[in-house]
Amino acid sequence: MNTTTKILESAAKRARVMSSPNTVVFSGDGEPQTPRAIIERLTALLEADELRPDT
Repeated sequence: MNTTTKILESAAKRARVMSSPNTVVFSGDGEPQTPRAIIERLTALLEADELRPDT
């Protein structure tokens, strides 16, 4: 199976899952999620003492 076929099959599978009535889909908020951006955001939260354990 070639790469293009795998990509198309994967996309089709995601579309089927996302259209299921019992599925909850979380998608990004549009912010870039580079490793650097994540570390910078976590550092800012840590410095502001805003990190809290999950409840």
